[in-house]
This record gives sequence, structure tokens and C-alpha cells, in this order.
Amino acid sequence: MIFHLNAQKIKFIWLGTRQQLAKLNLDALSAEFPSMAFSPVVRDLGILIDSELTFSHHIDQVCRSCNYQLELDPWRIYPIVTTADCECYQLSTE
Repeated sequence: MIFHLNAQKIKFIWLGTRQQLAKLNLDALSAEFPSMAFSPVVRDLGILIDSELTFSHHIDQVCRSCNYQLELDPWRIYPIVTTADCECYQLSTE
């Protein structure tokens, strides 16, 4: 079985600490390997992975999606939350 990868969708990421990543020269790497697209954040199986493995981009995306769904149809969660939960959510969005 032969697999063909879509070169337009492939992204490369360097993983490391902030200090290690500061030592990298991504411009020089991009010039050396022009066919590779280096990115600070990549998506793998629906999870956003950043170069420091903090998952902050993924958490932000999940929170944005949840808030959107709550604003779109708040009655969807009505059977499973208490009045205190609703008041807490209302205070946090103001």
C-alpha cells in the first residue's frame, strides 16, 4: 500500500523550551529547506499543539467553541445546571 501526502497540508514544528526555541533561526531553516513549512502551532487529530507544549491555543479554541454554543442555545444545558451555576456564568461574561 502506498500513501501519498498532501505537501500543502504538511507542517513542521520545533518542540522545546522558550530558551531553546529562541536559539533557532527559523528564517535560515526556511531558506535551507524551502519545501518545508515551519509553524509555531500545528493541528494533529483535532488538537492544537504549540512548540512549547502548553496547549494554550487548544484551550482557547475549546473555550471559544463552548462559549459560542452557550450563546447560541443556552437552553441546551438547562436540565443539568443549577441556578447558582447560571448566575456564576452570567457574572463571568459581563
